[in-house]
Amino acid sequence: MCLHVITINPLSFNSYRWDLKVYMMTSESARMGGLYLTLRALVAFVVILSAFIFLSPKLMEIEALHVKYLMGLLGLRVVAVSRSLITPNHNPVTITITVECSGCLTASLLLALILAPPKVSVKDRAWGCVKGLALIYLANVLRICMIIAFYRLWGERALHFAHRVLGGIVMFSVTIGYWALWAKDKLLRA
Repeated sequence: MCLHVITINPLSFNSYRWDLKVYMMTSESARMGGLYLTLRALVAFVVILSAFIFLSPKLMEIEALHVKYLMGLLGLRVVAVSRSLITPNHNPVTITITVECSGCLTASLLLALILAPPKVSVKDRAWGCVKGLALIYLANVLRICMIIAFYRLWGERALHFAHRVLGGIVMFSVTIGYWALWAKDKLLRA
């Protein structure tokens, strides 16, 4: 943010220097605020991701079960064994849900983005985190279902495309889209 101050002081002709000093101080303040916000978000991301990694084995098993049930509703048979999904058809494949596939990274990013900005109420942050986590979880389960459906319909090449390209686009879009909608209201009020 640039702040231009024009001062008129009849006793001094140093108003230009004053204007430059205020401008530089404002720019420095903005840089320091941005650095503070970035560091705060980075620390939040690392702490949240560490917690998710600790909890992830159970989370991945639950995700595998939810994918199995959703695929069953769609009429596609999938067997869930621990955190692995097996598609028993003419060309069976085993898909293992890892930390990278579990939604932990995108959930950590979203929570860090919600927790980092100052001057947002605890209630707004809490509701933003709860709704965001639910949305990320649902989007990730649907993403895994999409990957399995692509494999069943179009084969192994489609599986890799759905996993590496489409899945990333979906999760990134959901994460940034939700945060943008949340931040639009909350950060403008702060």
